[in-house]
Amino acid sequence: MPGSRKGKLPSSKEAQFRLAYVLYRAGGQLSLARAVELLAEYFGISDDLLGCHATTGAPVWTNFVQWTRQGLNADGFLAPVCVSGWGNWLLSEEGKELGKWAASFYDDHRVDLPAWVADYLSPVKKRIRGFLRGGGVAKPTDAELCRWIDLCYRMEMWSEGVEVFHRVLKDNVPNGLYETAARQARICELRLAESGGGGPALQPGQRPRRARTSRGGDGVHESI
Repeated sequence: MPGSRKGKLPSSKEAQFRLAYVLYRAGGQLSLARAVELLAEYFGISDDLLGCHATTGAPVWTNFVQWTRQGLNADGFLAPVCVSGWGNWLLSEEGKELGKWAASFYDDHRVDLPAWVADYLSPVKKRIRGFLRGGGVAKPTDAELCRWIDLCYRMEMWSEGVEVFHRVLKDNVPNGLYETAARQARICELRLAESGGGGPALQPGQRPRRARTSRGGDGVHESI
């Protein structure tokens, strides 16, 4: 996964999935500038990273989003420039299908995704589990952990959602974001109990235990 001293970039596959979603929700077409803005908002890209430039002088985040677009284009999910026009990105018919599945995941909480669609979420699932195993994955920011809880809730990763919540430091995230994460973690705990799993009870207002102090990237959540 690409990174920067100013913050950690998301996986290209997850970014492609989210780009297909924002394009689909926008009617299938967006400008580069708007796509850069919407993806930065979802992934909680810090001001430092937004202002970071590569040695070539290119903005790191804008360049990443352009590569994300290139990934969708290489797979046939974007219409050619002769159709979309310069500076605009337009979903192809195949891209609309991917965008429809992305919307069913983000908006309708569907998890019965076809294998080719679920593959876009595999890298972030791997990173979440690697972090919880202590496999050398640096601790993300607490806001990014809250976004992970949202994803665990959506992907029915109940035990992971509960455990990630225990790694969040309440004082490091806005109160509304923390409260949403706490609600989603509580649902994860209930679903885990229903499935026969265990896990420590999360009491209202409970402060999670302190996590390791290694640093990573930024992120935001999407509310229930």
